[in-house]
Amino acid sequence: MHIVGPDGKPFPYGKIHRSLVADFNDGALPSWLEVATKLAADASEVVGSGASFSAFPAVPSLTVTSPRTTNSYADLRTKLKFNPLNYTAIKFTLEGLRFAGNTWQQVSIGIKNPESTAGITLLQTNTSGASALIKTYRSSGNGGNVDKPVKMSIHTIGLAGDEGQNSKNLSVLLLTGKQYPLAQQRQFVLLMNDDQVGAYEEITGLLTPGDYICSARLTTLGLPAEQSERFIRVSKLKVDLWSN
Repeated sequence: MHIVGPDGKPFPYGKIHRSLVADFNDGALPSWLEVATKLAADASEVVGSGASFSAFPAVPSLTVTSPRTTNSYADLRTKLKFNPLNYTAIKFTLEGLRFAGNTWQQVSIGIKNPESTAGITLLQTNTSGASALIKTYRSSGNGGNVDKPVKMSIHTIGLAGDEGQNSKNLSVLLLTGKQYPLAQQRQFVLLMNDDQVGAYEEITGLLTPGDYICSARLTTLGLPAEQSERFIRVSKLKVDLWSN
């Protein structure tokens, strides 16, 4: 959601723009990014496991593979944290995002705290489905989580298993409204593919402050033996931060 000026150029979300970019050209993670896997819901998380890289002359990319067991996961996330009270907008972008198929898995791409008690995420179970939802995390004392279905799918419909066709440049954008006086502040979540807005929802009054990370997680759901391991693959990862 941009306000466009007379010259046709969009006004920025804030006066100051910072950008963190991981392009994986050197086959390594930058210091502000980490991966982790977990074998099952009651197991301990293993930070640094599950990652593999491709390098030139191929297209550089990072792949994080989830264990096969039910409720295991692969997580790609920032180590740096961002308090939304200090920023007018936070944008999390995964370029060349791919998966190994689009069933037997749940995907969440979010700007939230590590405990998933504050912030927002794009969530889709069995990513071959027709739509996903925006989940706003809140404590039970504040009414609990709020789910808002959106008509945007992480995967292209009708291409089950064809992860090459399902490559996307996917962004989740959180607009905090902090550039405006308190009485005029409104919060929105935008879902974007190649900078084209696919869905947006207003979450004014629902956003819980906290120290947020950007996280992309794939959870394995009852994967049959004949199915290949599930993974997240990205060619570039970006975090954009606007402030005043």
